[in-house]
Amino acid sequence: MSKAMRRGRRSRRRGDVRVEDAASPEDALAAAAEDDPKCLPLCAQARRALEHAIGVECRDERLNQLHVMDVWPDPTTRRLRVWVVAPEPLAPEERENVIARLRAARGFLRVQLALAIHRKRTPELVFELLAAEPPEREAR
Repeated sequence: MSKAMRRGRRSRRRGDVRVEDAASPEDALAAAAEDDPKCLPLCAQARRALEHAIGVECRDERLNQLHVMDVWPDPTTRRLRVWVVAPEPLAPEERENVIARLRAARGFLRVQLALAIHRKRTPELVFELLAAEPPEREAR
């Protein structure tokens, strides 16, 4: 067997699972976990690491208030989608400001993730800011 064929065999990837191909995000996560058995533990470990990094290590006070809701592969574990939520509803300009701050802190958060997980390559991070639930009013 030639060296190129061996290299091609090593670089062959497992099938990609795309979120838009699945009926729901849960189906996409289940399909990704079926494709890569280490997917679920990696996502859980990444969530804990990012919660700590955003809540404690990050020097940006606005980002310290965010809460990490979930981390899922997007579409594989080479890129992780991180859902974060603010403690209170944000105005559109504040929302854009927080998204810009998350983009600016992406490198720092990725380094913190690399310190927490032990993989050859650290996954890319994609953030989604979810709308906070408005506080419920008491019935009088």
